[in-house]
Amino acid sequence: MVRMYLIAAATLALVGAASAEQFTAVQGIDKIVTVSGPDGTVSLDYQSAERVAPGDTLYYHIDYDNGSAEPAENVELVMIVPAEVNYLENTADAGGLAADLAFSVDNGESFYSRRDLQVDVNGARQLASAQDITHIRWTFDAPIAPGTQGKVSFRATVR
Repeated sequence: MVRMYLIAAATLALVGAASAEQFTAVQGIDKIVTVSGPDGTVSLDYQSAERVAPGDTLYYHIDYDNGSAEPAENVELVMIVPAEVNYLENTADAGGLAADLAFSVDNGESFYSRRDLQVDVNGARQLASAQDITHIRWTFDAPIAPGTQGKVSFRATVR
């Protein structure tokens, strides 16, 4: 088994009534392990991602909490997709709240919808592959209510 430390960072852009101290966002990474029960049922177990190997599936998430008495407006959460992993298509999730989802292939310099995300290959533009994605951004459509806790997430496999 290969031991890797996956460097991942979350950035938070918050403008509006709630201050940054009252709106918190903490990133976590878990390894997803498939567990078969004695009765044949299969479930997913989320374990520490301290030890991972190529092919392992990881669950990247940002847990947020609006501890303010005011709505948090214009909330944007951005997560890096580390170079050591490949993003798994259609796994980015806003946790049930409406959010615009955008992706970057240029280290967060620009963001586009998945269907509009392109890269240059030998001088020609083509649709970016999941392996090209470097960042994912969630921009919430509405203010996040006071006392609201939630999570944004995506899955990736270790290269």
